[in-house]
Amino acid sequence: ANELRVGLVDGDALIRGGRRLVINSQPDLRVVFEEENGLKALERIPDLLIDVLVIDHRLKGIDGIELANRLVESLLQRSSRCREY
Repeated sequence: ANELRVGLVDGDALIRGGRRLVINSQPDLRVVFEEENGLKALERIPDLLIDVLVIDHRLKGIDGIELANRLVESLLQRSSRCREY
């Protein structure tokens, strides 16, 4: 019952699908969000309950590095707990 909720942000549908298969094959992991566009992900992610976010650097809209930077900035502005690795 203790599943980690995983988000996948990857511009390649085949790679994203492969990652989803691997992640969902684990009993304690479940993909709950997928997106190929960095800007769309930036809009949606702050309102979702996601424990782990896997971001590829090649995205449509903005790249994965910019997405990660903007997400951290957004979460820090909201006074949310956020850890960078």
